[in-house]
Amino acid sequence: MNDAPVSTRDQWEQRAAQSGNRLSGVLFRGFSEQANAAMHRWHEWVVYRSFLPRLANAARVLDLGCGYGRLSKTIREHRADIELVGQDLSLSYCKLFREDVGDCVQSDGCRMPFASETFDAVMAVTCLMYGTRASTPLRIEEIRRVLRPHGVLLLLDPGYEMQRLIATVSFGGRQSPTGGRGFSVAEYPALVSREGFQIHAMGGNPWLSAALLVPGVARSKRPLVRKLLDYNVRKDCHETGFSRVALHRWICATRQ
Repeated sequence: MNDAPVSTRDQWEQRAAQSGNRLSGVLFRGFSEQANAAMHRWHEWVVYRSFLPRLANAARVLDLGCGYGRLSKTIREHRADIELVGQDLSLSYCKLFREDVGDCVQSDGCRMPFASETFDAVMAVTCLMYGTRASTPLRIEEIRRVLRPHGVLLLLDPGYEMQRLIATVSFGGRQSPTGGRGFSVAEYPALVSREGFQIHAMGGNPWLSAALLVPGVARSKRPLVRKLLDYNVRKDCHETGFSRVALHRWICATRQ
């Protein structure tokens, strides 16, 4: 009997094998596909409204923790001029990214195989959450290294406060081995500022988060629930929402 712990990389390879290019492979394993789709639509809005307008023509962008490329595909639809490069811990996801988007490398976020000042922008959506607390500053420092001066950074990760509340209310405190950890409302911007970035905009999704707290909503497949989720996504798209009651929060900053 082999009792050796499964590595984080192996856990992600298992998720990729089970879910492929479905949202449950890279978002919430306990959510229905329509709940994950609502979260994905809000992520797309953040990329479209807060990240893309800051990118120059023909910008070179690193999709850090790219998965199968769900958000790089969104960028490709809106900005064909942008050069996209993916990076992920899972070789399976790297292969899917190469099939649908472009170049992709398998590596850890603490040691990226890129020369310094290689990219005009880095998009790290639900990526920092999978590192240890001690490694987080190293990951942000590595992002800063590969960014050119005044390069743009988009971070999006769970809010610790709402993450814990939803885990308790909806899932009995259980957590996936690849569930990651959130950042508090004060911790998140402080991490970015300390590593030499100037923050330009921040936001979150408290309306969608509140809807997902309603018992049964996160797992529901009913059309009426989809309408509720869509309504709350639209609300989050018109308000900044950087608060304790947001399951996901984002920061857009530039390297100084």
